[in-house]
Amino acid sequence: MLGRGRAPRGPRPAAGTPRLASELRGIVELEAAWGREELLRALERATAFRRFTAADLRAILAAGAGASPGGPGGPRAAPLRLRPGRWAVAAPALAPDLERALGRLKLARIRAVAPEVLQRAKVGRWTPEELLRTLLEEECAARDEARLG
Repeated sequence: MLGRGRAPRGPRPAAGTPRLASELRGIVELEAAWGREELLRALERATAFRRFTAADLRAILAAGAGASPGGPGGPRAAPLRLRPGRWAVAAPALAPDLERALGRLKLARIRAVAPEVLQRAKVGRWTPEELLRTLLEEECAARDEARLG
C-alpha cells in the first residue's frame, strides 16, 4: 500500500550517507597528500583499532610519519608514536597512586603519555585492549630508542 495518493519514490539514502561521503572525500584527500602506500599502512593500523574516520587516519599518518606531507623525504613509515602534548585537549593528571606505581615499576614512557592516551581513549571509546596495547607499544618503543641511542 502506497498511502494517500503519493507516488512511489526510489530507494531512500541511508541516514549516514552524507557523512560517509564526506569521510570518503577526506580519505581521498589524504591519499593525494600522503600517497597510497602511507595511506594503506594507516588504514591497516586504523582497522586494527577499529577507527575509520578521516580524522583518525590523519592522526595516524601524522603521528607515524613524523614529517608533514611533502616535507624533506616525504612521509616515512614508522609505528604510531605518541608524544606528550600531542593532542590539544588538556588531559587531567594521573592520580598520585598511579604516578607512584608507574615510577616504582620504572615505566617512564607510560607515565609521560598516560594522561593524554587515557583522554584519547575515553573520547575515542577504545577497548581496554587498545588502550593497553598503545601504552605498552609506547614503553617498548622508548626502551628500544634508549637501547639503540
